[in-house]
Amino acid sequence: MRSLFLIVFALTGFSVTATHVVGSEITYSGLGNNQYYFRVKYWVDCAPSAPITSVMMRVCSFTCSFNNSYALPVLNPGGTPVFPYCSWPNSVCVSGPDAGIREYTFGGTVSLSNCPDYTFFTELCCRNGAITNITNPLTTGMNVRAMLNAQVAPDNSAPAITSLPVTYACCNLAHTYPQISNEPDGDSIVYSLYHPWTDGMTCMIPSNTITYAPPFTYQQFITTQTPITLNAGNGDLFLHPTVCGESSVFGIQINEYRGGNLVGIMTRDVSILVTPLILGEEIPQYPNQLIWLDDESNILVGLEVLKDKIIEIYDTAGRLALVKTIGNEAEIDLGFMNPGMYFFRSGDIQFKFLIK
Repeated sequence: MRSLFLIVFALTGFSVTATHVVGSEITYSGLGNNQYYFRVKYWVDCAPSAPITSVMMRVCSFTCSFNNSYALPVLNPGGTPVFPYCSWPNSVCVSGPDAGIREYTFGGTVSLSNCPDYTFFTELCCRNGAITNITNPLTTGMNVRAMLNAQVAPDNSAPAITSLPVTYACCNLAHTYPQISNEPDGDSIVYSLYHPWTDGMTCMIPSNTITYAPPFTYQQFITTQTPITLNAGNGDLFLHPTVCGESSVFGIQINEYRGGNLVGIMTRDVSILVTPLILGEEIPQYPNQLIWLDDESNILVGLEVLKDKIIEIYDTAGRLALVKTIGNEAEIDLGFMNPGMYFFRSGDIQFKFLIK
């Protein structure tokens, strides 16, 4: 029988001082006629800091002796708070004390020729000071790359990954971090872990990798009960963290194959925060009004304010697991959902809960 607990911990693991990059990725879409639209995303914590207005993207090809830089303007000035990590009432994104995440998106169109070895990269300094698995995070930058063989796959588009590169896990509980992807060209994709890079890179093969604090490595980057494993076919990452408060970075690489040929690579720089559980029963905004689980795995809704309202439930990857309108019924069936942590939202009613 599954059981549910409300989780009322504060998301305080990320620092709220200085520059605080917690995740990044770079993707591209073929528009035809050798035109490509590039999109760069950075996820930063919501600490007070100057907004990012543009990023530089370097494009290199050794075969074609090509080396150029492009300024990509921000598409959402000031950034966008990310649910479920930033829309809580106490988030620093809305002047509260708890951690929150803001997403910046940059984009622009670039003309390329049919070179077989394009590399695209962008970088930003620096990482969050609360990171525990690398040395000197406040002076360590972030660099993400993508690659394209435009000779074999002209006008190719990189896979689109919709899961956020920032995830929370509960200590002493098994956790799955999925890579939710869409491959627009129908190519085969293979996932792997890679050693993330810092800033200060050139068009040469990257050598500036971050320095992990022993005993951590890019493959075993957090303290776990069992070794970390990654499903190469679908990107699911499995871990069982055991130390509360660890904040770790790692990298996921996605290789794209067409007809047996490697046609593209994209990388994601990812952060994971391990948080303790404090089990509670009340929703902070509505004292003495409860949501609980009955013996048939249904959420019983004890809030009159939810009647005729739309409720949403998200998993830790930011994926929508359930959306429905509450009518006169007093329960929500969760029997189909896998064990794990989830985020509930309906207007200003927002809380986290655990299905065991």
